[in-house]
Amino acid sequence: MKKFLLLTFVLGLVGAISAGALALTYTVTKPQIQKQEAEVRKNALKKVFFRIDFTKAHMEDLPDGCTAIFLPEISEAVPAYYAAPGAGIGYNTAVPIELLVGFTNPACKDLPEQNGKNGSVCVGWKVIKSEETPGLGENAKNEEPPFTIAEVVTGNAKPAGPDRRTAFQKQFEGKLPAEMEAKKTIDTITAATYSTVGIINAVKDAEATLQAALEKQSAK
Repeated sequence: MKKFLLLTFVLGLVGAISAGALALTYTVTKPQIQKQEAEVRKNALKKVFFRIDFTKAHMEDLPDGCTAIFLPEISEAVPAYYAAPGAGIGYNTAVPIELLVGFTNPACKDLPEQNGKNGSVCVGWKVIKSEETPGLGENAKNEEPPFTIAEVVTGNAKPAGPDRRTAFQKQFEGKLPAEMEAKKTIDTITAATYSTVGIINAVKDAEATLQAALEKQSAK
């Protein structure tokens, strides 16, 4: 009986020490993790909104991880764009594809991406996290190279512009999320239909997240 009680005490003590060590590790590493996440989001914003001069733009945080972006040349009072997180299930059902998605504010009708449509249209998106099949669904993360091999060979290589989107990524711009459908309005990634559907659903999820955030904001 004494041995059993001693063993129970030792196991309890080891568990308590382990839990304390994990809690301490989390407390120590949390600021660094948050800093890294903020940097990833900052870089994603610049990729999605590559036309924006962020040295002049003003941003405000909205609920649910959304962001309102104000451009002084358009309006100081009304956001020109919004950014929202979204997630969708692709080929890897265990790990959702996570995106940061850019949307227009339809009140700003002269935005280049608005395309004359009513409602918030997609500006673009950037993959924040995904574990799709390498060489197939993971190609959604790709960016156009700074220059082509031909440009290097001929000596005509020029610095890449800010728009590094692939043809697959560009086709989302100017579309309402409701219009997006794989193989109809959105050409799929080669041999990665499920991943493409996951991305489309992540864009739609981001739109829903944004609308909920705007409702919460207006209710304050």
